[in-house]
Amino acid sequence: MNNDDAIISAAMESVNEWRRVTGGSVTTGLTVRDHFAAQALQGLIADRQYRYGGDLQEPENYRDCAEVAYVFADAMMKARNENQ
Repeated sequence: MNNDDAIISAAMESVNEWRRVTGGSVTTGLTVRDHFAAQALQGLIADRQYRYGGDLQEPENYRDCAEVAYVFADAMMKARNENQ
């Protein structure tokens, strides 16, 4: 399995777990913060160099990437609340 296949496989495992937990419903338990984090995570994963903490070819960096996604989500929530 090459590195791209490993990343895709890990992403599909996450999608399948989400489907198992939520029944595939976007509205079940998904907060605005979770949505923002998911969007940020897509960008972080698409960034092949992953400037925020390590090589995404290495599974031990997946959690760090997810945590960074929530840092971005929290910043978006703060900006959203300030502009309302």
